Amino acid sequence: MATEHESPAGGAPWQLSNFSALWWGQLISILGERLTYLALVGLLAEHTHHFQDTRSSLLLTLLANVMLAPVLLFSPFTGAWVDRCNLKRVLIVSDLHVHDDTAIARVRGLSFSVRAGEVFAVAGVDGNGQAELAEAIG
Repeated sequence: MATEHESPAGGAPWQLSNFSALWWGQLISILGERLTYLALVGLLAEHTHHFQDTRSSLLLTLLANVMLAPVLLFSPFTGAWVDRCNLKRVLIVSDLHVHDDTAIARVRGLSFSVRAGEVFAVAGVDGNGQAELAEAIG
C-alpha cells in the first residue's frame, strides 16, 4: 500500500511521465504569464517616460488591478463549480477518422464522450461505417 509520500506505482510522483508533463506544462504556463506581466509593466514604463509622468502611479495601479481582478473574481467560484461536475469519463473519442480495406472513408471527424452509466448506441444503414467504428473503438 502506498504511503502519502509515494505514488501507487512505488516511485516518486515526479518520476511518472503524466506528473512530469503536467508539472512542466504548468511551469511553462506560469512563466509565460509572469513574462506577460513584466512586458506590460515595461510597456507602461516606456509610455510614461520611465515612470516620470504624473499619472504613472495611477496607470500602474490600474494595470495591477486589471491583472488581479479575474483571479479574485473567478477563482472562488470556478473551483466549486468544477468540483460539482461529474468528470469521470469512461471513453473520449476526438476527431476519429476510419477507412475501410479499400481506403474509403467510413467515419470522418467523429467526436464523443461516454460517461459512467451512459449507454452509447450506433444506428445507421448497413455499410455506412458501423463495423469500422466498432472495430476502431473496440
